[in-house]
Amino acid sequence: MTTNESYMDEVKELVGRFATPALVIDGETLLGFGMNMAHVRELLQKGGYLVRK
Repeated sequence: MTTNESYMDEVKELVGRFATPALVIDGETLLGFGMNMAHVRELLQKGGYLVRK
């Protein structure tokens, strides 16, 4: 749990509620890792943050 209140406010504004984990990658807001793992991996690869193997 974060103690940064501005971060918590930003997450709530982006998703309409406080939810964890919430990821913002290249302006796209994603809730959760499990159901979004393939898309998260794709966005990270496109951004050069994850090397394709």
